[in-house]
Amino acid sequence: MPTIPVAQDASLSADASLVGLADGADGFRLLNGADMSDAAGWSAPPAGASATAVAFSPDGSLVARGMAASGDDADLLVQDADPTHGDTPRSFVFQDDSDGGDRIASRGLAWSSDASKLFAVTGDSAGDAYWLHIISNPGSRYHAAFQGPLTLRPGTPYAGQPVELSGTRSRWTGRRPGLPRA
Repeated sequence: MPTIPVAQDASLSADASLVGLADGADGFRLLNGADMSDAAGWSAPPAGASATAVAFSPDGSLVARGMAASGDDADLLVQDADPTHGDTPRSFVFQDDSDGGDRIASRGLAWSSDASKLFAVTGDSAGDAYWLHIISNPGSRYHAAFQGPLTLRPGTPYAGQPVELSGTRSRWTGRRPGLPRA
């Protein structure tokens, strides 16, 4: 007997070529916009996590996927909207009920019009309190490969502290800082 989906959210890519679904306990589904057939590409949420929200950025370059996950598992994944690019999702974890919720709320993701900010609404496990998180530049990440040892300053940084990572860069594996997205 087929499982009846528990639809939490749906989003259409900017060019309408992709449809993203947050399907509760069954995870995320990516569909081709033309015929609604399955399109491969999104990883499954962590075991025990429920898909709660999905949102494509207005420029069509990124997609955010929200979950209700436990512990140190990611509650929010942001990645390239085109699954063929093989982008590793950038992950965010929300853990504390008393300081901003521990899960992305159903339909709790939205982008600013220029895709520079991602608005994420989190809730507590009881579903009776909600918090708004504003994530600036949610998709910025620059991939680079280094040769030899890396130096981290300070040696044991704390959350929110600026850090310096230095070493000998051998190549960029993603777009370079300051260059527009192709």
